[in-house]
Amino acid sequence: MIGPFLDLQPPRTPEAVPRIRRDVAAWARTTGVSEATIDDLSLVVTELATNAVRHGSGTRMRVVVGRIGDAIDLRVDDDGPSPSPEPTPAPGEHGRGLAIVRALGGDVTLDHGPNGTSAHVRLPVRSDTAPPAGAATLPPFQGP
Repeated sequence: MIGPFLDLQPPRTPEAVPRIRRDVAAWARTTGVSEATIDDLSLVVTELATNAVRHGSGTRMRVVVGRIGDAIDLRVDDDGPSPSPEPTPAPGEHGRGLAIVRALGGDVTLDHGPNGTSAHVRLPVRSDTAPPAGAATLPPFQGP
């Protein structure tokens, strides 16, 4: 791991999610990664923390983030038994969080057990101009 890591143990409430996002972004800035990577990481941690709030149980969650080489390692845990395996996308505004994480190039692993669910993501560090790994790109504009 490069440099220090961040270990947060907030309550498992919707109000905690914006604070988690701000704290993780502030930590990421200390590691020297690009703003593009910070944007990706902010979105990923928001999705995973929101999933812990909506689908988890227990009263607390834990967010641990660190840099390992050219990747950011992120884990979000809740402290209660999981009601179901990986949520399936549903029509409407919910159910796309893990798909978004994967679209940003994140390698996602979910572990469900009697003591809670752990979501682990390895997110690539990218330059400010590089699109996320696996992202669709548009062809260059050719003009009228």
